Amino acid sequence: MESNNFTAFQKIFDDYVAKYLQKRNDSDYKQNINLKINHSKEVFKHAVKIAKTENLTEKQIFTAGLCGLFHDIGRFYQYYYFNTFKDTENLYHGQIGCDVIDKENFFADLDNDTIILIRKAVYAHGLISIPEKYSEEEKFFSKITRDADKCDIFSIVSKYYKETGPRNISLEYGLSTNPAISENVLKSFLNNFVVSKTDLKTLNDFKLLQISWIYDINFSYSKDYINKNNFLTIILNTITDNENKNKIINHLNNMCFQ
Repeated sequence: MESNNFTAFQKIFDDYVAKYLQKRNDSDYKQNINLKINHSKEVFKHAVKIAKTENLTEKQIFTAGLCGLFHDIGRFYQYYYFNTFKDTENLYHGQIGCDVIDKENFFADLDNDTIILIRKAVYAHGLISIPEKYSEEEKFFSKITRDADKCDIFSIVSKYYKETGPRNISLEYGLSTNPAISENVLKSFLNNFVVSKTDLKTLNDFKLLQISWIYDINFSYSKDYINKNNFLTIILNTITDNENKNKIINHLNNMCFQ
C-alpha cells in the first residue's frame, strides 16, 4: 500500500464501519451510524481543503485527510455499545478512537511520526481545547481536524434545526427542549469562551455552544465556509429564549468574525 493512497485508507474505513451497520437492524441505529459515516467523509473533504488552502506539502495534506476521515472512528463503538453520542455518559469518543486505531492497526504502513499526529488529532478533536503539552505540529493538525469537524457539524445542525420531522434524540444529546439558556452557558459565550459540554442542560444551550465555536476557528477556509453558508444566523434563528437571544445578537454584532 502506498503511504499517500487515500483510496486504500477509505476502503479500510469503509470495511470497518460496515461491520457496525450490520450489527443492528433498527432504523434509528442505522440512521445515526450512517450520519457518522457521512460526517466522517465530509470532514475528510474539509480537512483536505483546509490543508490545500494553507499550501501544505502532499504528505501534510495526506495526513490532514486521514485525521479528518478517522477523527470519529470511536463513535461507532460508542453508539453500538452505549446507544448515545454523549461523552459524559461513558468514555470520551476521542479516547475510544485512539483505542480502536491501536487495536485495528489501520495505519501499519505509515511511519510512526504520522501515526502519532493522527492519534493526537483524533484524541483532541472533541475536547474543549487542545492540550497544551502537544507539540506545535500536533496542535496544527489538531486545529485542522477541529475546524473541519465544525464545518460539517454546522452544516448538519443547520439543516436539522430547520426540519419539522421527528427529533433525533441522539443528535440532540437527549437535552431538554425547555427554551431557557442556562446561566453558565450564556456567561461563557458573552465572555468569548467556548461553552463547555458539561454545562449543557437544554437544546438552546447546545445551539449556543455551537455558535460559540467561532471562538475556536483557526483557518480562513473555515471562516469563509461558515460565513458563506450563513450557519450562525440559521442556528440563532432557531433559539427560542428571546430575552437572551437579543443579548447573543448584540454580542455577535459587536464581533468581527471574518
